[in-house]
Parts: sequence; C-alpha cells; structure tokens
Amino acid sequence: PPDPHTSSPHPHVHGGASLTSGDLLTVIVLRDQPLPSLAFRKEIGPTGDLDGAWSDYLAVTAGDQVWYRLTVENTGEVPLTGIVVSDPMLDLSGCTWPATLPVAGPGDPPPHVAVCVVGPVTTVAGARTNTASAVSTEVPGPTTDTATYATAELGLAKTASPLTFTAAGQVISYTFTVTNTGSAILAG
Repeated sequence: PPDPHTSSPHPHVHGGASLTSGDLLTVIVLRDQPLPSLAFRKEIGPTGDLDGAWSDYLAVTAGDQVWYRLTVENTGEVPLTGIVVSDPMLDLSGCTWPATLPVAGPGDPPPHVAVCVVGPVTTVAGARTNTASAVSTEVPGPTTDTATYATAELGLAKTASPLTFTAAGQVISYTFTVTNTGSAILAG
C-alpha cells in the first residue's frame, strides 16, 4: 500500500508553481509566543459573604460596615507567578495569593482565579473611592480597579402658606421639600 504521507508522482500546484516528483517544497510554520494577561476586579459589598452582593458602588449610612472583594484572574496563555495586590487604603496582610495562578482551560472551574475579602471597614460621611492594583512577574504593569461608597442623607424642609392664621377653619397649605444632602445617588 502507498504511504499516505508521500505525494504521488503526479504534478501538484503550490502557490501558482507546478511541483513534480523530486521537487522539494519547504513549509515554514510560525508559532506565536504565549501571551500573559491578568484581569483584576475590586468590588464593595454590605457583607463579607464571598458570593454576596458585590458591585463597584454602594450607598451607605455613615458608620455602616462594608467589605471589599479583590479578584485576580489569569486571562492569559501562561501561568502567572509573583502576584502582588496593593491598596493604599486597606490592610491586605490577611490576603494570600497563590505562588502560581494557572491558565484557564475551556470550561474549567476557577483555579485560575484568586479571591480575597477584606473588612469590615467602617464608613465615614461623604464619598470614598478606593483604588487597588495587581501585578505579576509576567504582567508587571499595574492593572487597577476602583470601588466607591457614598453616604446617603436626606434633608426635609416644611413651609406653610400663609405663615400665620387669623381664624379657625382657615386653609393653610404646606410644602415639603426633600433634598439629597448626602453624597450617594438616590433613586426614586
């Protein structure tokens, strides 16, 4: 039987040139180097529950407790080593990052993701934006993300018209003005 990896003696055409038996064809295969990539996410939530309600913004009352969730994900084609997460406003000494964060395979569960929850942190009045960054040996440029909380507060003013009355049964109209005096965006 003929060898399936050998061309038969009839002519072939490659790139517009005819090749016959005995001609040599060289094929060059180029392979890209695998690329490293790191995704970083910082979120804020009302509890320290790892699977709780996390977002990049949270409306709070001054004195509330909040937690921050920091997530590093290997989105590249090589394992990541030397992961460092920095945050000038939080103590991250309780966070442990893996020595190697593996590459994700198709449909893999998240061993290529590392998560740390920090808190509780007591909120103060006003808006606070907190920025953190992550690097690895393979991705030395920082990848940053922010999470913000803002305090909610309402002001209420009541006015009467007329300001005084002269007889029982006189109609007095009241106007109530509600003002957002806090830093949080209020809905409704």
